[in-house]
Amino acid sequence: MKSLLSGDNLLSQEAFIESLGAGALLRHLLAGSLFGRGPLGQDRQLWVLYRITPTAQRLLAGLKRLGFFLRIQEMDYDFYDDVRLPDGTRSLEELHYHVPARLLAPLETDGDYIRAVRSGLRRDSHERYLRVFLSKRIFEELSGEVRSILVASWFFRTRFPSKGAGQAILYLPGDWRFALLKEYAQGAGVHLMPLRGLAFPWRDLLRPGRAFLLGLIGELGILARGFRTRKNSAPRVAVEMYFQGIGKDLLCHTDFFWYRRQRFPAGTVFGYFAHPQDQPTPERQALLRERGIGWITQAGLWLRMAVPVRRLWRGGEARLTGRFAFLKPLVREFYDRFEGWVQFFKSTGTRIHVSSTDCFPHSEAVHAAIHEAGGVSVSLQRSADREPRLMRRTAVDVHFGYSPAVGLSELLSGSWVRQFVVAGHPYDDAFEAARERSRALAQRLRQAGASFIVCFMDENEGVHPKLVGGRRQIQGDYRFLCERLEEDSSLGLVLKPKRPDLLPDRLGPVWPRLKRWMDAGRCLLLNSDSSDRRLLPCVGSSGADVAISLLDGTTAGLQSFLAGTRTLLLGRGQDQGLFKALQRETVVFDSWGELWEAVKRLRIDPDHPGIGNWEPVIDRLASGRDGKTSERIAEYLGWLLKAFEQGSPREEALRCAGKRYEQAWGPSWVQELTQPASREAVSRWEGILEGIAPEKAPRGSGEAALIHD
Repeated sequence: MKSLLSGDNLLSQEAFIESLGAGALLRHLLAGSLFGRGPLGQDRQLWVLYRITPTAQRLLAGLKRLGFFLRIQEMDYDFYDDVRLPDGTRSLEELHYHVPARLLAPLETDGDYIRAVRSGLRRDSHERYLRVFLSKRIFEELSGEVRSILVASWFFRTRFPSKGAGQAILYLPGDWRFALLKEYAQGAGVHLMPLRGLAFPWRDLLRPGRAFLLGLIGELGILARGFRTRKNSAPRVAVEMYFQGIGKDLLCHTDFFWYRRQRFPAGTVFGYFAHPQDQPTPERQALLRERGIGWITQAGLWLRMAVPVRRLWRGGEARLTGRFAFLKPLVREFYDRFEGWVQFFKSTGTRIHVSSTDCFPHSEAVHAAIHEAGGVSVSLQRSADREPRLMRRTAVDVHFGYSPAVGLSELLSGSWVRQFVVAGHPYDDAFEAARERSRALAQRLRQAGASFIVCFMDENEGVHPKLVGGRRQIQGDYRFLCERLEEDSSLGLVLKPKRPDLLPDRLGPVWPRLKRWMDAGRCLLLNSDSSDRRLLPCVGSSGADVAISLLDGTTAGLQSFLAGTRTLLLGRGQDQGLFKALQRETVVFDSWGELWEAVKRLRIDPDHPGIGNWEPVIDRLASGRDGKTSERIAEYLGWLLKAFEQGSPREEALRCAGKRYEQAWGPSWVQELTQPASREAVSRWEGILEGIAPEKAPRGSGEAALIHD
């Protein structure tokens, strides 16, 4: 360390730290380990990548008044807009898809690591759940540090080119991540320095007391008795709620799209609201009550997850020592969550758990817990990914996917799925209603003089500039569209942003310009006053002559094309995935200029065979395009529930529901995914994909009513 911080080396270095709090500032200021003294007695510059806490800011101000001036500056940047790799490409894909997965791969195949994980198991049947959980948690932890390395590397390379062969010094916690990241950081021109003892272990100290209190609640049943299951009570379906809405309108997002036919008895299905910003207000409770759906708030969920005292310290994580001791708190985290969810499922009578958000690590503890409670875990594909990715990995009993190609992607992502079930696009029963609604919207634009209508679907939230970003990009997108409106009086524009409530803030100086065209009637913004009335993208696109989405927002673009609108994607040089199979500059475009030339060609020739036509790859994105996806999923869940009502164990219930689905829709609509993904398994999936569409069976023989008694 002395050689790095001494003498002339300081002239060719810049120091970075992720965040700076008052405790870290004081400890390392006093220890002299963070702020070296530069030549001429100047204090060394320190760049803070994310945040200087308010307390640390006040402390710095106080030190300055006392004559101690420290050169510390919080960096201002937009991750998507600014941070680039040395070849000029954006860092976002490298962060989300590639680097953390490459760093993790050698660890996952290390025999000692696998044996260490097995030593932490409480039960052999938990292995697949725990391994997926750990992979996702480690990936999650590495992603944050890789982001810091990418930012430090970019900043040093672009802001200090005169330092040539100099080096960025990045201070990171000196824990298990440090060794995994060191070689990658060195290749990026960043030298890692360990920070030790920055955080006081409050969580470890408080855990026993918290665990005892929760365990006591669980032991006594305090405050949770109202929802406890009585003997022989009917099995329930629990639905994880996550910002998708609860309304029954066909044209709106909802976590209950499969429930629209209301073929489940009242009280059988309930939703639990785990996120503090997505809770059942009185208005939402009225919607749920109207549909016969129960609900549990975040507070109610917490109380029902209280674990009996006798089950708190029963894990094998104590056996994790030496090189893999870093797994100990992660394994403990898994089992803390696991025990809580087991308690929740047993106390509520849940036998089927449905989620569309199992990309999060904690979902694997949920899947393990419902298995332990004798139930079945079900996940629903929520978005279209362009390629396999580690965070999509899951160990679930049943996964409903858009197409067979999704099954191969899940296999290559590392998923274990007992039954991968091809269902189709979840909102395909809304397309006809969307076209009717869109025709009315288009008529308003035509009355204002528009003869050609474009729909733009903005999927880039850009809410957190240092984490996601893209604010300048999205301002450029809307500025370009405003310029086209100014140039062409026959052009109409429909806007369907993912977060319309944030659009004025995100657009900044561009918003008044856009608002002028909205007031003039040639631009319509599809807004919503609540998450329960958030319209589907196809509502905006179905009445347009052409729709435009971002390659990052392939899900919205897919829905648009399935609903019948030619759809273009703005890719900006990103990897196109399966769209590489299409003719160049027909669907994916690298710039607005290229894309708009295609729009002009389409205006001249509305029947152009290639522009906006996804047909050559559509079967890989969505199968069974018959408007019956929600019916298929509801049927399957109904068969599962009926089997549980008749007293079948989980394995028999799974077998029964899968068999009936195959009889109704075809044998290749249900497949098993196992790990590791063998060459034979991949070849089998590739064989299925040669014909792409699943083998279809006549509808009728396998059809059955849901669960009417």
